[in-house]
Amino acid sequence: MRHLPALLHLAWSTSPALTLFCLSLRIVRAGVPAGWLYVAKLVVDAVVAGCADLTSSIAVTHWFADLGLR
Repeated sequence: MRHLPALLHLAWSTSPALTLFCLSLRIVRAGVPAGWLYVAKLVVDAVVAGCADLTSSIAVTHWFADLGLR
C-alpha cells in the first residue's frame, strides 16, 4: 500500500484519460456482484409472490394431493 501513490502518479503522468478510464472500469466491475444479488432478490421476490397468490386460491390439501403425500 505504501507504493500506491507513486503508482497512481506514474499512471497519471502517462495518460490521465486512460487512468480515469481504468479506475472507472474497476469501480463498475466491483459493482457487478451487487447487481447480480439484486437481480436474484427480485427473482426470489417474484417467485414468493407467485406462490402466495397460488396458495390463496388453492387449499393446502390440494398441494399434498398433487405431491402424493396424503
